[in-house]
Amino acid sequence: MFNEVIKGLFPKVNLKYKQGWIEALRSHDYDQHQDSLGVKCCNQKAMCCLGVAADKFNKGEWIEEDDEYPYFICGRGANDLDMLPEDNFLGISMDVQFLLAALNDGNTADSVDGVSLDGETWSFDEIADFIEEYL
Repeated sequence: MFNEVIKGLFPKVNLKYKQGWIEALRSHDYDQHQDSLGVKCCNQKAMCCLGVAADKFNKGEWIEEDDEYPYFICGRGANDLDMLPEDNFLGISMDVQFLLAALNDGNTADSVDGVSLDGETWSFDEIADFIEEYL
């Protein structure tokens, strides 16, 4: 996976949030979702890894429209469903948010200091391990 050479490239998540976020990801209380922070359907919440953090710490809100499932936003307008939370959300830079979103969604990302990904979707447990070790 990632080696010690790149370990120092990532800023540390605010410790006030880090452990709770890791626990929420490992709790299996959330279904994993790709391509937006989260949606509700059939009495289930499905979130991406960043949506889990926003939901856990009450940093976002659910938007309901007549013709759609309720969806989750955090710090941006309702038309920005694919947008990430604001820069330094819980102490996480936009570059690291892009990386976490890419790990969650299975996208390739090369915007974080040359770190390339293989395009595989990481589970919440794998993302929690990454956060624990590198952020």
